[in-house]
Amino acid sequence: MELQIAEDVRRFLEKIVGPPLEELGGLLADHVRLFRFKKQVKILEKARKILLDKGINPRKVSLKTLVPILEEGSLEEDESMSDRWASLLATAADPSSTISVQPSFPEILKELSPGEALILDVIFDLVISEAIPRDNWAFHGADGNSIRKAIHLSDEEFEIATDNLFRLKLCSPPSMTIKGISPPGRRFQLQMKEVICLTDFGFAFVSACRSHLIRG
Repeated sequence: MELQIAEDVRRFLEKIVGPPLEELGGLLADHVRLFRFKKQVKILEKARKILLDKGINPRKVSLKTLVPILEEGSLEEDESMSDRWASLLATAADPSSTISVQPSFPEILKELSPGEALILDVIFDLVISEAIPRDNWAFHGADGNSIRKAIHLSDEEFEIATDNLFRLKLCSPPSMTIKGISPPGRRFQLQMKEVICLTDFGFAFVSACRSHLIRG
């Protein structure tokens, strides 16, 4: 009985959809493949133009880095995030770059929303503009309320975004030293979001994704 019902439903669906299900599935698959191919071509073209405009002759990029960038980047619909994928590829292909594109960077980039990427930009720009020494990154960060207002995030969106940035080890709450604790100089991380700090890993990641982007 259940098999008969399933077959009846399949036939009904074929009638209201039009082409056979197998053909419909093929059409959808072709559409997705075409969409992803166009995105891959766009990323490649952007990266090519970035290097061409700077007169840089690209080097060979490891397939371990190239394939994830093209595969994951082909699913990106946001234009600003697509620019980051192109910049990441350009960094990897730039023989003069001192930034090491880690194999984990494409995996991390695909897990970021545009809002989360903007939070990283704000903190990264603060570190650069104020020339904050690396030793101070653990406790000198950006004001959480200022970030939320600057990029127009709701309280809930900000909480979710910062949780994800903490999870990915790109950012962290500030840390502090406590007198009388042995060994001296040992730092303790606070559980707060009033100040968002950039980690060493986060700095390297943003550098790779923005090294070829024009900063405002």
